[in-house]
Amino acid sequence: MSLEVFRVVNSNLVELAMKQSNSREGTVFIELVEIHMSAREKDKLLRKDRNRLDGMRAQIEAGEQMVPIEVHEVDPVGYSIWDGKHRFLAHELAGETVIEAVVLRQASRKGR
Repeated sequence: MSLEVFRVVNSNLVELAMKQSNSREGTVFIELVEIHMSAREKDKLLRKDRNRLDGMRAQIEAGEQMVPIEVHEVDPVGYSIWDGKHRFLAHELAGETVIEAVVLRQASRKGR
């Protein structure tokens, strides 16, 4: 691993650890790369709701806190979004690497 790659990875881990200590009760910070959304779905949201996404991106860049997204763990590959696709995509557009989330148990899906 090159020194530059190590710095980026190390920086992301430090950022994640700092955010974890500031998370609300019942939430965690998850790296965006661990959350799955198809390119097709992203493109659809960008076409349909670009103004909304740009507004959310601006809020994130201004440091405003967003409502945590809700995800289900998909073993062993990461997470799928239950609620918060726009918030997830806005975080990506803002260049964020992590997002605050509530990890739902599978039983929660039946209750919705």
